[in-house]
Amino acid sequence: MLTCPNCDAEVTASSTYCRECGHKLSEFVTADSAPSDGDDGETGTPTASTTRTVTKEVSVSASSLDQQALKAHLQSMDEYEFEHLVADLWSEMGWDTTVSQASVDAGLDVVAEKHTPYHQKKVIQAKRYGDSTTVGGPDIQQYASLKQQVDDADSVVVVTTSSFTSSGESRASDLNVKLVDGDDLVGMVADLEAYDVVDDYLDITRTVTEEVEVEPEPEPEPETELADEPEPVEIATSTEQEETGDGVVSGASVADSASAFLGFTHWNWVAAVSGVLTFVVVPVSDVLFFTLLLATALAMVFDMRYVAPQTTWDPSMLLYVGGLLVVLAPLPVYLINRYRYFSRHVEG
Repeated sequence: MLTCPNCDAEVTASSTYCRECGHKLSEFVTADSAPSDGDDGETGTPTASTTRTVTKEVSVSASSLDQQALKAHLQSMDEYEFEHLVADLWSEMGWDTTVSQASVDAGLDVVAEKHTPYHQKKVIQAKRYGDSTTVGGPDIQQYASLKQQVDDADSVVVVTTSSFTSSGESRASDLNVKLVDGDDLVGMVADLEAYDVVDDYLDITRTVTEEVEVEPEPEPEPETELADEPEPVEIATSTEQEETGDGVVSGASVADSASAFLGFTHWNWVAAVSGVLTFVVVPVSDVLFFTLLLATALAMVFDMRYVAPQTTWDPSMLLYVGGLLVVLAPLPVYLINRYRYFSRHVEG
């Protein structure tokens, strides 16, 4: 019986969420919750972990396969690699082997040579076939002629992962051709204990399943709403005050306004000086004229940003600065109005 690890209610294997408590169930839950440490198993307390089934592919050695399974793997090999495997098996038996560079049907595959106890040389034809393809008499007749292509060759050996027909076996007996079928080849691997040689050519895997213990995901902690913190109250000093319409001074940070514009509070003087110089340099240089005109406009902008928070006067930046770019008349008008509103209430 499968149970919810949160409320211990019964659930089905296909359930994603518990119908009782809404808890999201872990995937592949295959065992009931077990009592946790210190639990006697009678209180119904769910365990802190669950188990799931994991399926994975693992590499295994050819020695772990039975004869039929190993033969099936040999039948699925690449043909050229099968020739090298056959050569390596003969090397395990003490032969010096050479594999041909290019293999074609009825061509030479492997030459095996041994000098003890006497000189021997064999021509080996390796045929990697499935069970449905057999080697018959005409094939044996053709392979027997390979001995004539190699000097001092004693005999021909035909190795296949499949089997030979009765006519093939009869023809091999007549022509002194040695035969090794799929069962013989698997037996040769076992007799030589050459499974490591086979492992070099075959990547044999096996699907295994195992139960692993997994820790459930921790429940998210409920979010708590923090009480709104009171906003800090700024207390204006005697030098940071603004006069209201009824003559009462309210808190306004003059220093903050000034620091917002480079900490400078006399932009009106900058505007006045640059405005006068603008008239002076008109006949001298156009570049210098426009430079001073721009400096005058910027000084007026900074001064407006400084003056506006301190007084009830709200100068129109578009009117004064925009007009300044056409004619310089707005500059003295601005300076006069500034004196009337700002100097009287703050500086005086």
